[in-house]
Formats: sequence, structure tokens, C-alpha cells
Amino acid sequence: MRKLCFFTALIIMLLSLSSCSEADNSGGMGTQDSGTALAAEANDNVVDKGPVKGGVVNLFTTKPDSLNPILTKNIFVQNFTGFIFDGMVRLDENQRPTPALCDTWSVSDDGLIWTFHVRENAMWHNNVSLTAEDIKFTFDVIQNSRSESVYRDNISNIAVYTAVDRNSFRIFLKAPDYFIPERMTFPIVPAGYYQGEDVFVKTSDKNMLPVGTGPYKFIKSQRTDGYRLISNDLWWGLREDKNSGLQIPYINEIDINIYDSPKDEFVAFQEGNIDIAVADRGDFSKYSGRPDITTRKYQSRDFEFIAFNLDNPALKDKAVRQAIALATDKARIINDVIPGQAVAAELPVNPNAWIFDNPVSYLPDKSKARDILMQNGWKQSAAGMYKSIDGKRVTLNFTIIVNEFNEIRYRAAVKLGEQLREAGINIEVKRIDWDEEFRLIKSRKFDMVFLGCRISSVPDISFMYASLQTGGMNIANYKNPLVDACLERIITNGDEKVRREAFNEMHKVLSDEIPYMGMYFYNNAVLYNRKIRGDMKPCVWDRFNDITRWYIPG
Repeated sequence: MRKLCFFTALIIMLLSLSSCSEADNSGGMGTQDSGTALAAEANDNVVDKGPVKGGVVNLFTTKPDSLNPILTKNIFVQNFTGFIFDGMVRLDENQRPTPALCDTWSVSDDGLIWTFHVRENAMWHNNVSLTAEDIKFTFDVIQNSRSESVYRDNISNIAVYTAVDRNSFRIFLKAPDYFIPERMTFPIVPAGYYQGEDVFVKTSDKNMLPVGTGPYKFIKSQRTDGYRLISNDLWWGLREDKNSGLQIPYINEIDINIYDSPKDEFVAFQEGNIDIAVADRGDFSKYSGRPDITTRKYQSRDFEFIAFNLDNPALKDKAVRQAIALATDKARIINDVIPGQAVAAELPVNPNAWIFDNPVSYLPDKSKARDILMQNGWKQSAAGMYKSIDGKRVTLNFTIIVNEFNEIRYRAAVKLGEQLREAGINIEVKRIDWDEEFRLIKSRKFDMVFLGCRISSVPDISFMYASLQTGGMNIANYKNPLVDACLERIITNGDEKVRREAFNEMHKVLSDEIPYMGMYFYNNAVLYNRKIRGDMKPCVWDRFNDITRWYIPG
């Protein structure tokens, strides 16, 4: 299980969702804003007869810190270098690992030794064949990068790695982990290209003139305000589309335009200087109904939840937590506070993940909420519901603490409080600053806290629910040996059916005990100039998913 120090994890949790971009190059299936799309079709003067070759797409970036995809921390650079470079593996919209530069892989019976076969038809843009040595070199760069690479956690459980031969790469783990393929999605960089160079000089000539294996290659030019990519005729994924009879990628050129600030993205998009903008949360709602824009929404990695303090005498009673869940109408809260901008969720797992059936455990029912409380000894008085616990009168009066800078959380907490009061549970919403929130959580002097986290590319929720973990985000102080056993089985068992069964068994326990109440995942969206057509299906693991199948009608 991956371990995070409590302080670092909490800071990530509190701060991550106040950002407008995600700090990695990783996307359920996107859903189209049909009204916008239909309007675009109706007002388009271009006759779309299907895919054609050619055309130019203009994209946005801020000034790069590096064009080396392993070292850059610029989200815009991570996006467009994703067209230049490939990983060993990629994730599909169901969070399932699929072949990329490695076409097959195998694992030893004990789950400790993984062997990846390197695709034999993959070529670097400088016409050199890809080999296992390139993968080893990439691992070396990540391992020796210290804090410079966002991918260090991906290889933290690896004890030894080696290029067995030209087309075989082997990994020896410290502990079994059947999510290793999901962790191998980072870009691979060429060993020979950097021979004799210090790869860690982020703006060196070679780091600013990237050579990859992807569908688009970087073209050296005299431009100071951007970069030019053209389609790669040697791409290993090059193939003829069975419907159009044309080779993909369809679009010939991608121009990357450099701007001063992330705030310039939507100005540039509205002025038509770029063709695509990635919108987080509510940023896309203002474009609804625009006939010149196609919108595709997708569920983000940003998960919002309520943590219960299980040391609290009242909240220690799972009947109280169940009543809170029954009295909560998440869909109504979303509709009242952030309509169209979130999807209700229970666990910090992408709702489309292959490992999880994603059932709904509690439908809003305030009458049933009261019944559960009454059946478990809670009584009604003029001052609210109460119960005698260890000789003391305990009431259902709680405070939810919320970060004072997160207006959406505050408004959602107020709506939640209104709903719970109808079930006899009194809520006060208290806005406090980060330092105070941190202090109260650390000292466990809170009832409930409204927080958020950014989920991993791996559907492992031990960071939040494992009682055996020394760090992480188990703020509720939840402990259940059965859940621990399920978490262990999910990560250490190689049988996909067993892992799914373990996850769904664990979900039944968690939905009964509710140490945390999941609220929702935020939606993000990709906005496209209406000239772009094709399979535009952004997902949380790849905002530009299937760019090779986009086209521009003539």
C-alpha cells in the first residue's frame, strides 16, 4: 500500500481542488452537451462528409519549464507532449490498462516479477528503433530526478529493474502489486538521444527539441511564440481506418501557441486563436448553448466528501451515520449549488472503473432516516434528538467545518445542513482558515469536515480506508479488519474476478458503516471549435483521447 505522510496528504487534500488544473498528464466516458452540439451542426456552413486528411489545430500553452515530459510540471506541456511521446501502457475510459509501447506483459506467481515486452515496430522520430534500454533510461531519469518528476510515486515499489534483452524489460517489486500496469503510463524518453548529455538540465537544447514515438513529431523552427507538430508517418499505431479508408491520424499539423498566463486560455479560445480549451468545473457552463462550440463533459479526478470523526460519541454510532446518508439528497445539493457541474458519488473511485459496479447505497428518505435513529435508541425532544451513552446525554448536534476559501463547499454544506435538520439532526456550518482546519483535524477536535481529494490513476482506496496504514488520509480513524483484508486482496491477487468481488464486498461493508460520506465528483469539459469533428471522447485519464481520429471537414 502506498504510504503518504499525514501532513503532506492533508495539504494535498485541502489545496488540490482550489487549483484550476491537474498536475499530471493523465481522464468515465465523456458525455456531450447535446444542445451545444446540435446547435453547432445546425449553424455550420461546412458540409461534413466524414473524415478527411489534413488541417491544422491550434492549442494553448504557457511558457514551458521543459519539453522533457518526465521533468515538466506544466500541465499544458504535459498535454501536448502526450502527442509526441507514448507510455508503456495507457488507460482506457474504464481505467483498464491497455497496450502502448509494450504490447504484452506477464507476472510471476508471487506477483513480484513483471516482464514487459517492448513493441517491435515502434520507432523514435529520429528513425531509431525503440528498445528496452530506452525504458530503463526513463526509469533512471525518474528515480534520479528527486522532486523534479511527477512520476516518482509510480515506481516507488520497484526494488530493481533491468533491460533483459532488446525487447524485454523486467521489474522486481518490493511487495506484490497487481496495479503495476496502471502505474506504467508515464512517457518513455530515448536513451540514445541523450547520450553524453545531462538530461536534468531542463531547458537544454535536447530537452527543448523532444524526440518521441507518438503520432505527432516536433519540428524545429525559428518560432519564439510557439511550436509546430506534424503527423508521424512512422508511428507504430499508424493504420487504415476501416470506415474511411484513410490512415490515422487525420489531422496533419498541431500548432502550439505560447501565452503568458493560464488565464489567457479562454480569451484566446473566444478570439479563435486556439481551437480547444480544457475547462475545469464551472468554467464550461458559461459556454452552454454556443453554436460555435462543441462541449464534451467528463468526470474529473476531484472527489468531495464528508469525513466523520468516529471518536465522537454520537457519530461512533453507525445508525447516526446511516441516518445522515439517508437524509442527504446529493442530486438536489448538486442541482442547487453547482447544476451540471458534478456527479453524485460514494467512493473515491472513478464511477466508470472496471473494478467497481458503482451501485447506489442510499436513496434520500428522511422518514427512513428518523426510523433508523428511533430503532437504535435515539429519542425526540423539543431540543432535538438525544440518547444516553455511557451515562451521558448525547444529542445530534454537530458542526461541519469548511475551508473559508472554498465557497462551493460552504454552500453545499449549508444545503446539507438544511436537509439533515429535516431528519432531526442539527448542523452548524463553520468556516475556518486552512491552519485552523488543519489543527482541528490533527487534534481530532471536530465532528464532521467537508474535504476533497484527487484520486489516483490506480483504483486503490487504501489511502483513505486502511486501518493498517501509518499515513494517508484516514481522517475518520476508521478501522475494519475485513476492509483491510479486501484492500490487500485487491492489490495482491492477480485474478481480475477475485479483485472485483473483493472490491464489491468491501463496498457493501463501507456502505453499511459509512466512515466517510462521498458527495460528488466534479465534472470537467473540453471545448472545441466547431470545425473539429470526429471521435472527441475526453476522459479523466486523457483529455485529448483519440486525437488521431479527429478531423477537419474541407
